[in-house]
Formats: sequence, C-alpha cells, structure tokens
Amino acid sequence: MARKLSALLLCLPIVVFSSVKADADWFTDPFKDLKAIKEIGQVLTNAVQDVGNTLSKGVKASRMFSGPGEYPPEDFGAYGILAFPAKASEFDKDSHLKVCQAYLNSFVSAFNLDLSPANQMVTVWPINDDNISDKLNAGSKKEDCEVVVSNFGLSMSTVAIDSARRAGWSPDGKGPFLIAWAPGKSIRDEKPIILYEDMSKFEEYGDFVAAMNAWKGEIQGDNDLFKPGWNLDNVKKKIRDVSNKYGKEIASAFGIKGG
Repeated sequence: MARKLSALLLCLPIVVFSSVKADADWFTDPFKDLKAIKEIGQVLTNAVQDVGNTLSKGVKASRMFSGPGEYPPEDFGAYGILAFPAKASEFDKDSHLKVCQAYLNSFVSAFNLDLSPANQMVTVWPINDDNISDKLNAGSKKEDCEVVVSNFGLSMSTVAIDSARRAGWSPDGKGPFLIAWAPGKSIRDEKPIILYEDMSKFEEYGDFVAAMNAWKGEIQGDNDLFKPGWNLDNVKKKIRDVSNKYGKEIASAFGIKGG
C-alpha cells in the first residue's frame, strides 16, 4: 500500500506542471500570476483526491431502506438486515429510536458510495411502504427516525428471522438483530449460512453505535470475506478480531450459523 501511494504521489508534479501554461516569470516571481497559483492548487487537490479514491476502493459496508417491492436487494455482494421481532410500542419506542439514529450515523448510504453493489455489503432497514423507503433513501437525517420506526417492515423482518432459524440460530431476544447472507438471494435457501449480531442486551445509544461499528469495521475493505459466498475461516477470524478490538461483550453478540 505504501509503495503504491508513493508511486502515485510521484506523478503529482508531472500532473501539476503539465496542467499550467509555462511562464518563465512565474518561477522568479510566483505571486505574479495569482490565477496560475490557484490553478496549481486546484490541480494538486484533485490529484490527491484521485490517489485517495484509487486506494480506498474495495468492499464497503453500506445501508439502505428497503420496501416490500425491493426485498431482498439481490445485486449486492452480501445483504444484511436490521431485524426486530415486533414493531415498536409506547413501552420501547425510545430504544428503537436510538437504534435508528445509531444506524444512520454508523453506515454510509449505498447511494453515496462510488462502488458497484457487488462490492458492497448493504445492511437494510425494512420499511413497510416502497414510496416511504424511496423518500428516506433520497436523504435520511436523524429527524426521520420517527418515520423510520413508525413504518418498520415487520413482514420482511419476520422473513429474515425465519431464515436465521433455518440456519440453526434462534434469535429469541428483543432485538435488534443484524443478520447477513452472501449472496443476498441465499436468504430463501432451505439451509442458508448467516452472519449475525444479537444486540438484545444493549440499551444505550453508544452501545448500539459500538456494535454497528464492529459489524461494519470487520467487513469493510475485505474483498475475500463474502465472494462468492461466506469464507467461513475468514469470518471466524473476523469474530476473534472483534473481541480484540471491541471487547468480549460485543464479540459475544457475533456468530455464524448454517451450511
């Protein structure tokens, strides 16, 4: 990585000086031509951004809202869902709102990534109406969480939990559960392989953020984790890494089942 970065950065002077018209006076009095100086600055900025984009592309964890007609999004390299066993009530709505805010703040929208769906593991929040999910995807803010929680797609969540049970995992807590399949269409397999994280024991916003960061942090950038399906040895190593990086409490929420 360092060697690649060095090689790309060595090209920057060529980009800069080939992009600005040569002027002998400029070299003796660099402040004579402010327009040229600004042009150099812009070219340099663009070149550095191009280097960063080149090095940062890879598998990314992302999010999207999905209505019944968009479920499951099978074009993605892997597909996950944030599932609850029941819709929010007056007794636990505050907890659902915390989960929603943690979700919005922890994941980048799939529509804002310069990557093909095949290079994303998207984590979906199910919505019970396609029109509402489309509006949420167009620009989600934490203020939208009232809409998100009120329109939670319970039927899609139930399909996901049933798939997890067929894989051999029993998500019997209050949720939320993060459940993922690779490829996404395997959600309907008779015996799917799933990666999961059970966040039932968490109560505070900070705990949900930490759990979601662990989920995305161990997926993002690993091209070999879920192509063409789950790499079980790699996934188990990732779960061990979660314990080292995020602590045993969060690591104990992770698991993989099925196959």
